[in-house]
Amino acid sequence: MTKIARWITVFGISVLALTLIASIILKALINPDDYLPEIEAIAKNNGLDITIGGPISLSIFPQLGVTVNDVEFSHEEIKNGFIEKLGFSFSWLSLLNTGAEVTNLPLDVIHIERGRFRFDDPTLLPIQVDNVSAQLSSFSLKGEVMTLNVSADVLNGLNVSLRSNLTARLMNSKLSQLKVYNLQIQADQVSLNGAFSADLAIPEITGNVWGSSINLRRQLQVIQQRLPIFSMPDMASNKALTDVSIDSEFNANPWGYSYYNHKLSVDNQFFEIAVEADQTSGKMTTNITGDLVNLHHYLPEQMTQVSPTLFAPLALPFIFWQGHSTVTLAINEILLPTFDITNLYSQFSGSNKVLQLSSLNADLFNGQINASAVFDLQKQSPVFSLQGSVYAIDLSQMFPSSTDIEGQFRGDFKLQGTGRDLNEIQQSLVGQGQFSVQNPFYGAISLEQSVCQANALFSGNSYAPAKPRQGTYLDSLFGTLQFKNGEVIFKSINTGTGNIKLQGNGRLNMLQQDYQIDVNASVEGPNSSSDGCAIDQQWQNRPIPFSCAGNYSTRTPQNLDCRPNVNIINTTTQRNMKKNGTNSYLHKLQNSITQVDKTDVLTEKNN
Repeated sequence: MTKIARWITVFGISVLALTLIASIILKALINPDDYLPEIEAIAKNNGLDITIGGPISLSIFPQLGVTVNDVEFSHEEIKNGFIEKLGFSFSWLSLLNTGAEVTNLPLDVIHIERGRFRFDDPTLLPIQVDNVSAQLSSFSLKGEVMTLNVSADVLNGLNVSLRSNLTARLMNSKLSQLKVYNLQIQADQVSLNGAFSADLAIPEITGNVWGSSINLRRQLQVIQQRLPIFSMPDMASNKALTDVSIDSEFNANPWGYSYYNHKLSVDNQFFEIAVEADQTSGKMTTNITGDLVNLHHYLPEQMTQVSPTLFAPLALPFIFWQGHSTVTLAINEILLPTFDITNLYSQFSGSNKVLQLSSLNADLFNGQINASAVFDLQKQSPVFSLQGSVYAIDLSQMFPSSTDIEGQFRGDFKLQGTGRDLNEIQQSLVGQGQFSVQNPFYGAISLEQSVCQANALFSGNSYAPAKPRQGTYLDSLFGTLQFKNGEVIFKSINTGTGNIKLQGNGRLNMLQQDYQIDVNASVEGPNSSSDGCAIDQQWQNRPIPFSCAGNYSTRTPQNLDCRPNVNIINTTTQRNMKKNGTNSYLHKLQNSITQVDKTDVLTEKNN
């Protein structure tokens, strides 16, 4: 061994020996547990209630370190916190060069092992964070780069990790600047990146967060497994919410004006969300714009199973903001299972769980809809009142399962209801309105032909139309409507065709998706029209009752079926048999039925 080598060996052994001797002397002279009451008092003066249950231990080599065990604490936001091991490591070189200033603290590493925190906010659900491990390396308050690594479990076992570089500066013994960059957040298969800068003197935080494609559907399923209270919405497409990404930038001032700009992509559908919040006035505005939304993919197969969770994002501004919030939604086109909505514009605002829909405008079925409403969310089951109008609705598009209905529908209505899903809402609806149909047409039957057939049956006369007519063109139709027990009740329906005048009532069952209309047809004159059939004198200006029923469900489509009232037929038949004699009347009736059957067959072939 050379002299230099022996000298290095002796020097190293000497340093080690001196360090061990210093460690023994230091531990003998200083008992850290004696400072526990003083540490707890200082923390309490700074708004932190702290209790240290375990011993405080010192380490000397290779770094001077202090480890505090079993630390329980609480704060305004962290109602229940616990750290099994809280450690501080000091650099020997920093200890030698440290002055009295706070910026020259000799800290090198701060680490936390097996921590547990519970965040309680009266406006939100409590959040429990378990198994927290964290390490802040190269500690500095002079703007030098530090490294932060954090991992924790949330939602009963879902691991979340965070890595970043950061810098911090003090001014007048207070933290004035904090910059975080190279931020990486990982939660299961969700990965986010970001950076932000905080000027705590103003205060103001500016930054951005972005993330690549996320299978949000899978993540929601993971959350549902760990949090049974969460309900995964049922959606028609198994590819819905499988490709979600976000790019956000923000400038936040907790006591002043803030803005947030988000670019959101959901299954290649793009949205821009702009949020402005002013703490001084307590007002927040949110503008959501988009081009195309295929809403059909995100709705359940059965519309009665629509979950409020699906529309939860629209409620977020009202959940997280305690002041007055206004949300504007503008979407160019929305695709639904049986129809499309275009040029949708909606604005609603509210505070204290009372929301007001000040405007809802959209184009659908080649017409327009306008509405306003008030929603009271203070009760377990929301209550709402709605008023609106529809104009120039194309009935052939409104009822796609029936290709024989035409006309332009318009109406005004006022409604009230309650419920948390579509089924409950439909059953609770009460209200009234009025409506009209311009240029109505029904192609499945010829009303004039039906009246002529009924006249033949009632009178016992024969009827053979010269040329079967396809469908019925009616005069403008007017009526009133009521909503009750899941039904739309039509009253005072008035229309006609030729010399035939129609009056009646009807109902539409929104739950069963079927409808029935009871109509009285009366002929004003000796003929059904200028070139129609002759009407028996006893049936002129006298109502002939018809009952019409159908189904507009796309699952079980059914054409409208109109028949004369059987009870009236029986009564009239008996009266005519007594008047004209049984054999004579039955012979005429048989001839008229034969002609009606032939006409029905011919009409069926032509259809």
